[in-house]
Amino acid sequence: MWDKDKGASSLVRGLPGCNDLLANCLYTALLQPLNVAKVLIQVGYEPLPPVYYKPVLFGWGGGYFYPNTYRYIKYLAEREGSYLVLYRGLTPRICSVLVTNTVRTEILNLLPKSTSRCPPEQIATEVGRHCLATAGSVLAVHPLFVVTKQNDSLPGRGGD
Repeated sequence: MWDKDKGASSLVRGLPGCNDLLANCLYTALLQPLNVAKVLIQVGYEPLPPVYYKPVLFGWGGGYFYPNTYRYIKYLAEREGSYLVLYRGLTPRICSVLVTNTVRTEILNLLPKSTSRCPPEQIATEVGRHCLATAGSVLAVHPLFVVTKQNDSLPGRGGD
């Protein structure tokens, strides 16, 4: 399974870019609670009252601030009784990562690579290829993005 000569790229054989895909899926799953809290803050879900804060180091007067993302995560977990509520909407997010990577890779494989020897022209061609690949992947994954945001914006309801 592990080849010292080839390094980590030989963990998954036969599928180019599969390690990147697995890393993106793992990254998405690990950061899902932060994303859920971020979406709830963005849609205006503020169950916690603002807290008065007076800074010690800088002489300006204090003010009321809403709690940070980690307090929202703790509040949601306590209210629902489990941290599993923070993984609501993970399935469409993982699917969106898979679709994004697949579509982007396929579009990059379809578009011709630069054959110019002029570096500015090569750079312009590569930037154009990657912009088209990114635009195609965004268009392909938008329905999953909408489902994820709807799942995340309903605290205590819905989800998978």
